[in-house]
Amino acid sequence: MRRPTHRLAAAAAVVCLGAGLAATPRPAAGQGLLDALGLGRATEPMIRLGIEFALYSLRSSMDVTYDGLAIGPGGDEVMISGLHLAPPTGDDGWCDIHIGRVEIFPGAFFGPAETAMGAQDIDAALDCLPDALAQEAARAGYDRFVIDGLTLRVSYDPRSSALSLDLSAASSEALDLRVELDLGYFWPVNPGFTRSAPLPSARFDRLALRIEERGLLSRAMRLAGYDPQPEALAEGLRQSLRDALAPAEGGPLRPETLELSDALAGSVARLAAGEGAMEVEIVPRNELWLETGLLDDPESVLASVQVRLPDAEAPLAATELDPAEVRLATEDPEAVPPARRRALAEALAQGRGAPQMPTLARRMLQPLVDAGDLDATVTLAGMIAPTEPSSAYRMLLAAASKGRMDAAVRMDEIEIDLGLAEVMAAQDAAGADVADPDPLLGPDAPRQIVAEQAARLEAGREVPRNYERAYMGFTLAAALGDGGSALRRDLLDRRLAARGAEFWNVRRDLLRARAFEAWLSRAP
Repeated sequence: MRRPTHRLAAAAAVVCLGAGLAATPRPAAGQGLLDALGLGRATEPMIRLGIEFALYSLRSSMDVTYDGLAIGPGGDEVMISGLHLAPPTGDDGWCDIHIGRVEIFPGAFFGPAETAMGAQDIDAALDCLPDALAQEAARAGYDRFVIDGLTLRVSYDPRSSALSLDLSAASSEALDLRVELDLGYFWPVNPGFTRSAPLPSARFDRLALRIEERGLLSRAMRLAGYDPQPEALAEGLRQSLRDALAPAEGGPLRPETLELSDALAGSVARLAAGEGAMEVEIVPRNELWLETGLLDDPESVLASVQVRLPDAEAPLAATELDPAEVRLATEDPEAVPPARRRALAEALAQGRGAPQMPTLARRMLQPLVDAGDLDATVTLAGMIAPTEPSSAYRMLLAAASKGRMDAAVRMDEIEIDLGLAEVMAAQDAAGADVADPDPLLGPDAPRQIVAEQAARLEAGREVPRNYERAYMGFTLAAALGDGGSALRRDLLDRRLAARGAEFWNVRRDLLRARAFEAWLSRAP
């Protein structure tokens, strides 16, 4: 049996991590009966087992690691931080893919529901791409494949077998993409399945695309040798489209095909000529089912659908401890280097090489924390998090704002255990209160600066994490046309609603009002 290609493996990696979650029994109705049968809501051990099983499967073909894993009560939210994939390449080498954060919100297994997944800060080497595409990307001046944010929502109704997919992706140096696909009927097994017809049984209802140019199309057109002027570019694209759609037997194109190719060429030319957006919607004229050979005759396919083209828009090793060293560290701390004191404290807290003494470990670390030792801060916060999550969270807020990314990972895990109101209060105490004047919302703040600062506030990079200020910033930047901010805003909204809908609904309205006032202040 042939192993899957590295590109198929890479594409399946994140999907596999989410698939077990989506398929975990999480009933929408009949909860009591299903609980009695052992099919009730997913538990954290069940979800962890599913994720580890997915990782075990993936590791047969690639290296997979992650920095942190946090699971919400009942499995309503799963967050994986620092996911790293290293699939093999065709020349027996390896490529690297890093994803800053993956969030999964599993839907119900029984009954209609939506499963959502989001990923942020996706960074991949060009050799992860197909060779031809990697070469073209390098020619265009790209040295990495970077996606700022990506969200995928899948809705499936088992009563009607209707399936909807909604994919959004944003890359500040390439393009923003939105894809909506509606299948009126979907079943993964086609009754007529054969080697020559490896398709699911699916009825196509609608496809909508929205593409916002961020530099990729203009580079691609230039590399392809097209004249960059809109009129000349449109003419070149028009001829290329007519050649691609021409019947194999050499007959003339239908008038409606000519009209469509002309409209599409004009829209793409305007899009490539400057920043803007193009929307395309395709709906079938009659019932249209996926079948082998469907695309063999492009002109016939176009005749069977309506294509709408609106105008283009704008860890310490386990070793035995020396009792004398531990005594010295407690009686004369300055005689033991800080790094060794941290290691001794961690070993005492865990009972490695000595009887477990968490109180002594904390007393050993506290002076280092008070002196601003970030390593000691992160270590102590991790020790007290199970019993004092609020205190640990406040300590980590300060460490994360000074560049400790491992602090941010631990914060993700603690936030799920804390109530949303407590998280918000801790964030406000650590930095600027959301009610204070915010230069981020000033009338002269450039869109890109607003978007970048909002991202730092959400992650807690260089500044204390503050979800409310981040939400306002993403809302304003999205209103100013930043597609990546719109994706991050919606994902943050969903995350906070899952952690405390009643509290968040009230806060969100206030934050939207402040962002709206900031937007109005930009009027001349």
